[in-house]
Amino acid sequence: MLKYPISSPFSLLAAKSAVYLDFSAAADTILAIVKERGMHVSFCAQWGVDLAELESTPESPVCTAYGAYIMDIGLQGTFKDSLPLPELRSKL
Repeated sequence: MLKYPISSPFSLLAAKSAVYLDFSAAADTILAIVKERGMHVSFCAQWGVDLAELESTPESPVCTAYGAYIMDIGLQGTFKDSLPLPELRSKL
C-alpha cells in the first residue's frame, strides 16, 4: 500500500486551484491515474500477482521519501509550487 499515492499531489493541486481550468486539469489527471491503476492491476494479474498482493507489498523507502517531498512542497507553497513535475511549473 502506498503511503503517498501518485494521485495525492494532484488532489492537493485541485484543492489549491483558483480557476476552473486548473481544477479540471488536476481532476482529469486523477481520473487518468485511476484508469492506469486498473491497467497495472490487470497486467500484474497476468503474471499471477493479485490485488491483495499488490496492496500488501511494502512501498520502497525511495517512493515514500519522494511522495513525502512532493506533498511537503505542495502544502507549503502556492498553486504553481504544488505542481508535482518541474516541467509543468515551467509552462505557467
